[in-house]
Amino acid sequence: MNVKFKLKEPTSKSPTLVLLKAYINGNRFTYSTGHKIEPKFWNDSKMRSKRARGYSNDFVHLDLWLDNLETVLKQAVLNIKNHGRKPSLVEMREALDVYTNKKGKKQPASLFKFIESFIEERKANPSYSKGTTKNYVTHFNNLQKFAKARGAIFDFEDINLNLFTELIAFFTNSGHSQNHKHKQIQTLKVFLNEAYERGLTTNLNHTKKWYSVKREQVQNFSLEYDDLIKLFDYDLPIKSRLDKVRDLFLIGCFTGLRFSDFSQLKASNIETKDDGRNYIVIKTSKTKDYLEIPINGYTNEILLKYGMKPPRGISNQKMNEYLKELFREVGINRKVTISQYDSNGTMLEVSKQICDIITTHSARRSFATIAYKKGVNTIDIMQITGHKKETTFLKYINITKEDTAMRLAKNPFFSLELS
Repeated sequence: MNVKFKLKEPTSKSPTLVLLKAYINGNRFTYSTGHKIEPKFWNDSKMRSKRARGYSNDFVHLDLWLDNLETVLKQAVLNIKNHGRKPSLVEMREALDVYTNKKGKKQPASLFKFIESFIEERKANPSYSKGTTKNYVTHFNNLQKFAKARGAIFDFEDINLNLFTELIAFFTNSGHSQNHKHKQIQTLKVFLNEAYERGLTTNLNHTKKWYSVKREQVQNFSLEYDDLIKLFDYDLPIKSRLDKVRDLFLIGCFTGLRFSDFSQLKASNIETKDDGRNYIVIKTSKTKDYLEIPINGYTNEILLKYGMKPPRGISNQKMNEYLKELFREVGINRKVTISQYDSNGTMLEVSKQICDIITTHSARRSFATIAYKKGVNTIDIMQITGHKKETTFLKYINITKEDTAMRLAKNPFFSLELS
């Protein structure tokens, strides 16, 4: 058995937990050693501390602790195998708990208790965005409603095909859309995976083929490049409410940043590179990715207007409200076709005016679509949008058959000239 010691947050600037990781009978096992160390003092290849002046004694004790922990785990596995059995993750955790005096600290026994504690852990961890933990809370509330409706709370061992079918029927009858059901099932899978890794359950039914809900392709809209220029050129009182909203929104359209990022930009996020151009350099709040995005002429003009200090954002809700007012005033009110769900969760195609449905997220979608139409490399756009697969990205943008045909017509292969 190969035992490894890894840092929980290897890029952290402050002390982070040392985790024990191993595979037992093909199953991943993770255990918190209860000890922390700054990553700069950690040797990842040796999986032990680096000697440092003033810390030597502390680090010697840490290394001895890790050595002993590894020995305890391997001895526990050997003892069980000598009795002709395969060791379980629960048994391994109990063996280490006895050694580390955690035996009295009971892990949450039930699925619902575990989900509660898991959400609290995520809320306390700055590595996870508020949006993510908010979604966890929403989905947990839905599970509690389901349990109340069926008259009984379900637990780890109850996760099977019958319960899955019952759960999907409940969401359908409650008017949840197909995509919301997909998200709900995926979130429950997050909870179950984490519980399994912690040795709280051995049930792996959530990894089977039947445990899935197919997503529906949703019809969205994006702005055209001419819309952005029309917004930019429209005369508004300088630094008025709508002027600031317009400027913030356009920064989102020309950079592809999420609202949580473009609404919190600072002067320190603007850097001049060796090529003489300005770039936005930012660590995104949701995914913690580092992005470097070249600033185009329109974004540069907006920033100059504020002395290279990006305008401060307002709440997402307020900005969505002001955007609708802005688009009505500017006159961007043509109708587009979008997907909309009725009260039964059935998807319908409806026609709406842009000024009635514009939101901050429209900036990001418009950026991706316009950049693609302008010939920006797909992989480069995906670096900003965060899409991992090109097939997923192509569903995200709004490209018609006509757009594709027009783009193909510019390719030399489709030239009208005879060679």
